[in-house]
Amino acid sequence: MRLPTWLRYLMPLLICTAIFSLTALAVVVLWQLHRLLHPGVPLAAFHGPAAPLVFFSSFLGVMAPALMVLNVTLHAIPPMRRIFEKEYGGGPDVAYDKSMKDLRKMALLVGLPCLVLALVGAVEPWAF
Repeated sequence: MRLPTWLRYLMPLLICTAIFSLTALAVVVLWQLHRLLHPGVPLAAFHGPAAPLVFFSSFLGVMAPALMVLNVTLHAIPPMRRIFEKEYGGGPDVAYDKSMKDLRKMALLVGLPCLVLALVGAVEPWAF
């Protein structure tokens, strides 16, 4: 069985929205931390290795948590839950539990190192 057509077109939009929203939130929080540690530095002066560290590491670091939030949100909607249970089989919550377990692994293996790099970019220890 395949996902309904409307859901196949909606899923990439939902995934991109979740990832980009959490990435924007992470970048704003890290920028505020940077401003706290380096007062008076304008955003235009945020260049060199710090900016790519913050932006790219945040993007990769929030990917798994964003997909986890999306998974929880879609699982909370009963019609969506039934569609996914029917699509992936195995009984109630089997696909949900497996995907959450895999996303937790991804968050630990990829997300934590990326967020540490983003934090290093925000603190910018070489600028002191």
